[in-house]
Amino acid sequence: MADTLRDLYNHHKEHNQVLFRVSWLDERECSQYEDISIEGGPKKGMWMVWHKGQAQCAEQPADWEYLGGKDPADWGEAIELACLVISAEHEITVLPTTLEKDFEINILHDVQPITAPGVH
Repeated sequence: MADTLRDLYNHHKEHNQVLFRVSWLDERECSQYEDISIEGGPKKGMWMVWHKGQAQCAEQPADWEYLGGKDPADWGEAIELACLVISAEHEITVLPTTLEKDFEINILHDVQPITAPGVH
């Protein structure tokens, strides 16, 4: 069963990070996905959004300036940045308002966060 944005929020609130997969079928009915990690928050004084797609060998931080966004200041802005990442990486439109309806979201419980070594 897919998770909801509320599930992501609650997991992040409890663990100060959440790693999740957003998946969908492309126009050829092929499965696509992007793994997103949202870390930090009010307790750490900053928010970080990391991502790794199925075609990428290494995880990378979301470049909010390049994506036309801003450095996330709260949970809502971190989700917006995650949507911008998926939109840019896969040339599709992903919005926070349609994320649950148009895509499958799954928290990756047994996987290490996708941050670079030494970055926490």
